[in-house]
Amino acid sequence: MRAPSRLPAALLAMACLAGPPCARAAEVGDVTLTYNFGTSLYAHRFAALGKTAGDTTIADTFGLSEFLGAGVFVTPRLRLGLNVQFTEAITEPAEPYPSRFAVFALLPQFNYNFWGPLTASFVPGVLLRLNGTNQMGFVPQAVLTAAVPLGAGFSALFSVEVPVMVYPIVSVGITPLVGVGYRVPRARPKIAPSEVAPAPPPSAG
Repeated sequence: MRAPSRLPAALLAMACLAGPPCARAAEVGDVTLTYNFGTSLYAHRFAALGKTAGDTTIADTFGLSEFLGAGVFVTPRLRLGLNVQFTEAITEPAEPYPSRFAVFALLPQFNYNFWGPLTASFVPGVLLRLNGTNQMGFVPQAVLTAAVPLGAGFSALFSVEVPVMVYPIVSVGITPLVGVGYRVPRARPKIAPSEVAPAPPPSAG
């Protein structure tokens, strides 16, 4: 007997990545939790706000950033959320920070799932700590994320972030991120026995 072809299964797997995720589509009110980590690969500082122009790469300083977040879908495609960022300076820059606890930020999220597994985000980040000292800052960010469903509500997340700092310095950079997302199961209303339609009586004959 000829073994069944594996081509349909392969095409299905490709469709899960290239088209809408095979997991249940998002519904209004769905809650998601995310965890991501990454590091800045490159940043260019512009000559503005009393600062000189310059470039910083991961070779100059390696900072490990972690992002904990939660959000809710307000439409089947639009998700609003909030991330909290912590960054630790694993290696010190040429001018050492006063503390290795380099960055703390609040990151409101506007996430739009525009096609299949791809989501574009606008993040107007508010810095409460920068370069190891408590100081305010503002850093709007553009983020592109690909989500790969893993099952049981989990997804692997792969993102590219472009932070554009406008205060206290003016700079632009690029930060890759990887992480995991989890969609909290929705509570389904239970049907009371009195609400279940009775079975029809057996037909005669």
